[in-house]
Amino acid sequence: MVGNVPGMSGELKRGLEGVLVTESKLSFIDGDAGQLVYCGYDIEDLARDASYEEVLYLLWHGELPTREELDAFSDELAAHRGLDDGVVVVLGREFADRSLVDCRDHVLVSRFGLANAHGCLFDTYTNKSGPGTGGRHTPNTGNSRPAVPQPQPLEVRGSSVETMTTPTTTLPSGDELPMVGLGTWNIEGDDLRNSLRAGLDAGYTHVDTAEGYHNEATIGEVLAEESVDRDDLFLTSKVLPKNLGYESVIESCKQSLDKLGTDYLDLYLIHWPNPAISVRETLSAMAHLQEEGLVRNVGVSNFDTYQLSAALHVSPVDIAVNQIEFHPWLQRPDLVDMCHEHDVAVEAAAPLGRTELFDDDVLQELAEQYDRSVPQIALRWAVERGVTVLPKSSSPEHVRANLELFDWDIDEADLERIDDLDRDEAVYDDRMRGWEGDVYGISQ
Repeated sequence: MVGNVPGMSGELKRGLEGVLVTESKLSFIDGDAGQLVYCGYDIEDLARDASYEEVLYLLWHGELPTREELDAFSDELAAHRGLDDGVVVVLGREFADRSLVDCRDHVLVSRFGLANAHGCLFDTYTNKSGPGTGGRHTPNTGNSRPAVPQPQPLEVRGSSVETMTTPTTTLPSGDELPMVGLGTWNIEGDDLRNSLRAGLDAGYTHVDTAEGYHNEATIGEVLAEESVDRDDLFLTSKVLPKNLGYESVIESCKQSLDKLGTDYLDLYLIHWPNPAISVRETLSAMAHLQEEGLVRNVGVSNFDTYQLSAALHVSPVDIAVNQIEFHPWLQRPDLVDMCHEHDVAVEAAAPLGRTELFDDDVLQELAEQYDRSVPQIALRWAVERGVTVLPKSSSPEHVRANLELFDWDIDEADLERIDDLDRDEAVYDDRMRGWEGDVYGISQ
């Protein structure tokens, strides 16, 4: 279960500003009665925009149904109404006089009518605790960003899978950041082409790259060849530490845009802090890029608590993201909590510890228990703890598997077992960097 999670797709938000109760009555398990509620705002447009034949709203008497009960009910409803696909929204009866937008964290939603594609897109309970509502690293629920943002429907390319869902988190700009992205570090050439094509086919809508990865041009070529709709893609790049001067930031961004074949980046990050260049200067350049429409969101990467505090203090623009090393062996609770307290989304670079944690006994045990892979267990745990993951693989099979995280549940007790694996052990961010190379541009 995913707990206390506001957030809906734009189509649903537009349609949920008001609801009208009809006289229709529906029976349910054990004789409990539900009341059918239709959205009073352009229901036909809503259904068309959401690619569903019908969207139904059900005010529920008594305790909300379980996932299995709702799926069974959805099948009956679809058969009764002769529909091929649709959405059922269930809302507790006590909220009958309020709009669904106002009480969306109490909503249960299920698809219906699609064979082998059932499951809750939204699955929230205020009277039950679930992953994301407890644990050491749960963000402050008083923030505008929820602990675990709500899954949103995504269009999936290819014929092997009918639908895919992935959670998103809302950035300060209002943009939605998909919480599973395709990492591309240390992948080039045909390996990158195959990985990216497999990711797009599986349903990834978030791609992460960097100036220092030297693969932006290849990514741009694949995106052009695959005719990807730019509006459906969240694209991130990063500027090298040696290019953090004001003019260099702007020039680096323009070069990245040219290589990627796009007019804007959804997210532009400072790849590493550079002690030789003022972060105020860098963020001022980032603000200029945002004002010019070349960058929609600005963020940092590999910033510790001290560096992030300084950046937040001087930045003329919202810092939307801090991409850091994060995985079960390096959980960094102080840094993660600080990010969430300041409405900074956390992205996990190396969420699988660059394969180091594949032999972890607890993760292997849980993988066997849930009939999943160790990477899937680790990735689902991170998302449940409110962290966006950026797994990378040159294997198309592994790329697809890394996105198959949301059609199964993991118990809170098992999530807490993974919490206990923290060793404060970094794989790459050891903070003992040398200055000899060209990355920082300050070698003697």
